[in-house]
Amino acid sequence: MKKLPFLLLLYSMLLYLFWCCDNAEPNGEPPNPTNGEYSADILSYNYAIGTQTIGPSYGLTDETRLVETASRILEMGSNILKITLDPSSYGLIYNHTYSHQLLENESSFRKIMNMDFNYYFFWVYAPRVDVAWRDGLSPTESFNEYDNMYKLADYLLKNFNGKNKKFYLGHWEGDWHLVDNFNAGQRNVSAERIQGMIDWYNIRQKAIDDARAANTGSDVEVYHYVEVNRVLDAVNLNYDRVTNKVLPFSNVDYVSYSSYDVTWNASNASTMRGNLRGALNYIEQQLKPKGNIEGKRVFIGEYGYPAKSHNEANQDAYSRLVMKYALEWGCPFVLYWEMYNNEVENGQQVGYWLIDNNGNKKKVYCTHRNFYEDMKKYVSDFKNEKGKLPSHDEFNAMAVSKL
Repeated sequence: MKKLPFLLLLYSMLLYLFWCCDNAEPNGEPPNPTNGEYSADILSYNYAIGTQTIGPSYGLTDETRLVETASRILEMGSNILKITLDPSSYGLIYNHTYSHQLLENESSFRKIMNMDFNYYFFWVYAPRVDVAWRDGLSPTESFNEYDNMYKLADYLLKNFNGKNKKFYLGHWEGDWHLVDNFNAGQRNVSAERIQGMIDWYNIRQKAIDDARAANTGSDVEVYHYVEVNRVLDAVNLNYDRVTNKVLPFSNVDYVSYSSYDVTWNASNASTMRGNLRGALNYIEQQLKPKGNIEGKRVFIGEYGYPAKSHNEANQDAYSRLVMKYALEWGCPFVLYWEMYNNEVENGQQVGYWLIDNNGNKKKVYCTHRNFYEDMKKYVSDFKNEKGKLPSHDEFNAMAVSKL
């Protein structure tokens, strides 16, 4: 009986910690308390697990939605940020001719570029091109696409030299660009459209390659990625999709997989794991070799489980499965959709979130925050013991055990 008060106290403290994580207001969220303990190489290590902010449907502070959500991601402990270079997605109005002008001159974008993120992912569409390649990429469209991407890469390479940042320039779900009107049942795509997309990818890649060649003295890393989202259509049905009809004829650095077609049914964990691994293997097999990139070149650009159809426990448990299986395979990044929910149906939040519209931190938020704290300590201890940072494979093996 003498131990009971202590156990009750311990139990109450644990409940309080979980309650604080789930319900603390973002306004009062302190900086990640562990960051001050670590050196720059620990803080800039690739922790693989991350999230994004695109089209947030609410704000909880006086900051712009871009700055607010980026701040919440940073405070959670992440050094990864994925955004779109479209100011309207954050309720901002800014007219620009080139994508780099947005980062350079618009105040909210300028703020997030000076935050302590090490890995940035951008959706990039040339303001004068968009997806005009669907009827074939004309010489003028090709020039405009190259011009925009080159100027963006050149700006990043020049202006962030010495700041330990890496940039991944890509786009949203490519298979919806390839087919007509989000038609998942469309089997065939015209040869003209397929070639237009190949040309679009290759001119973007050339622009980045040329910018890197012109800035060899910069320590900034800039890469080109494309995003696929209907992989099982190609694997199981042999439909015309980006993975099987476009990737083999392009020279891209990385592929992002918006993975809902295999991760949606996480209640059957073994089936989901097999489908995910099969899809990732299939995508990787389509890529041309890249001597300047080590390891796997396919990452999870989107996955998530909306509160509308998943309770909080399942939202967290299923997300852990995706993280675990993707890291087992070797994905360099696994990006959750997203910090604040973006989808609203009939006035109701669909619930793709880490923090909800009332400021409540969800269990999956706690999973991310705890992961960063645990893995920063692991990387630091590994360095202290062995005199070097863990390899990506060593990190992934430990990360999987934590999940």
